[in-house]
Amino acid sequence: MDEDWNPSWPAEWQRHYAALRELLRDEEGPAQVLPGFTVHGIDVGKWLARQRTPQVWQALTDGQRERLEAVGVVPVALPEPHAPAKPSTAPLSAFERGIAALWPSTRHGKGT
Repeated sequence: MDEDWNPSWPAEWQRHYAALRELLRDEEGPAQVLPGFTVHGIDVGKWLARQRTPQVWQALTDGQRERLEAVGVVPVALPEPHAPAKPSTAPLSAFERGIAALWPSTRHGKGT
């Protein structure tokens, strides 16, 4: 018996997945399926792009993620958070040293 005959997720999702699986069946290696690419009138590319977003991917059941991974689909990687900039260790110019010397006195309200 086909394990997908009565899935616990919506039939609409299963139809899109089946169209994607059919599309990728003969592909070797990762295939790029862009929005607008249709199979039997189903915009598989648009659906796939949505499934790969972190919010949707996390909301999928384990079975849905397993099926997508089995045909080579992985979620879009989140960008690495940027590390805070480290202070420069380059030598300061005479002007920069002068500004640095003035900064503490004006910062604390001292001097005129």
